Amino acid sequence: AFDIHVLSSLSEGLSNAVGEAMASGIPCVTTDVGDCPSLVGDTGFVVPIRDPNAMAEALRLLLGEGQQGLAQRGASARQRVMDRYSPESMARDAAALYRSLIMESPCPTSS
Repeated sequence: AFDIHVLSSLSEGLSNAVGEAMASGIPCVTTDVGDCPSLVGDTGFVVPIRDPNAMAEALRLLLGEGQQGLAQRGASARQRVMDRYSPESMARDAAALYRSLIMESPCPTSS
């Protein structure tokens, strides 16, 4: 029962809280920590750490988009998470990585 998720961490990896909010259709504002910028992409806002003015401005901009704008951003956030972080997409990406590593490694020669 909220319209915007805010992560104001000074340090973070890949934030489960941000991913879960996005998967629930909630746009996010996050500090520029860990993989949060990659996770959020253009569906929300990323602000510098320890910059409350930038955080306030990002929130002002999101709130200024109104309910329809928040709903559109939320739908985009959900789609981004589903496209990039669903179990199926993670398995697909891991398989592609393993295939690329196998193709790049030299084949052992028979003696």
